[in-house]
Amino acid sequence: MSLDTTSIHDNLLEEYVHLDLDGEDDFEVLKRRLATYSSEAIWKGRDIDAVYVQSSIAEMVTAALDRQFQLSGQFSQPIGSMIIGPTGSGKTTLGQRFVETQPGLTLYERGYGAVQIRLSRRPTAGQIVGSILAAYKYPLKSSARRVYSRLGVAMEAMQQRGTRMLFIDEAHHLVHQMRRESIGDEETEATDVLRAIMDESRTGIVLLGRAGLKDLSKVDAALADRILQVFELKYFEPNLQWLSFVKSFADAGARTFGLEKLLEKGEPKRLHLVTNGNMRRFKRMVTEAVMIAVDAKRMSLSIEDLALAFTRVFGADHVFDNPYL
Repeated sequence: MSLDTTSIHDNLLEEYVHLDLDGEDDFEVLKRRLATYSSEAIWKGRDIDAVYVQSSIAEMVTAALDRQFQLSGQFSQPIGSMIIGPTGSGKTTLGQRFVETQPGLTLYERGYGAVQIRLSRRPTAGQIVGSILAAYKYPLKSSARRVYSRLGVAMEAMQQRGTRMLFIDEAHHLVHQMRRESIGDEETEATDVLRAIMDESRTGIVLLGRAGLKDLSKVDAALADRILQVFELKYFEPNLQWLSFVKSFADAGARTFGLEKLLEKGEPKRLHLVTNGNMRRFKRMVTEAVMIAVDAKRMSLSIEDLALAFTRVFGADHVFDNPYL
């Protein structure tokens, strides 16, 4: 059965036009799963999701990362930093933003001046090397027996592309890395790889992780001694900083959709109650509300949009009642 997108909800995307469906049941399932929002609502939602507003602390951290980027590779002493914070405090986004906004210069190949990888729950040297190789699109898989040779390939790739900084997301897992006695003599420890990268390729390391990362010195004192800069991101408190963040976000998002409702009396406080100052929850809530408003043919947010967004994002049985009802 060939699907004609004009016969159902308009948010069925172009890639489904020539999709062959196996009977009427498949057609109905696909129609149901793509019928919550229109394509226009999704486009507006993407624009809101792309809005990036830095807190004053995040601006300070970014300035420190700019300094690290400039100095990495220039001196014999390696430069490392650590950004700690709970999930949703903006660590990963800050790293991704830094990586994605690299200017085009001849100092490094475009897109590789800074690279970000993510650690598994029980990281090994092989997993780190494999993730780096994947970031450079090398068709090589690391293994315990070949970790040293693969590490050499990875560091060569970093030097050839001009990489100055390596961001390590979920770095708190380093505290629970697989130990030598658990993984065999052929494998080295994950933190050994990071020290080698810092010392031999002079690449700056940025560790992004939760509070457990503070215990890094108990696992590898030598690596911890190379990570001198430490910054901590926290959830917003319901104070002037939170109000400033909401206002900045509403102003930036106004180019896409009317968010002035977020600034009305009592609304920032209610938003904080809903999100607990968690930036990820805040953006998810506002993005959902905007998509709802677009499909309701509104030009700006309303209480009704926020009420329905709360239910869709947090569920009907959240720990506290919907504050918008």
